Amino acid sequence: MGPFKVEREVRQRLVRRSWNCGKNILKATQSNLALRVSNVEDATRHRDDSLEERTQDEYDP
Repeated sequence: MGPFKVEREVRQRLVRRSWNCGKNILKATQSNLALRVSNVEDATRHRDDSLEERTQDEYDP
């Protein structure tokens, strides 16, 4: 096996690993974003509910 063939194999392994690493980072980022979005949705939903309760209390005769 010549030095060029070894170099090519090493380069392919590095490329594969770096792609996989990027994929894992992407998954982590996506799940982080999904959590943040759901937290924001919960917060706005809670705020909307409390606003509705307040307006109902004001308009109750």
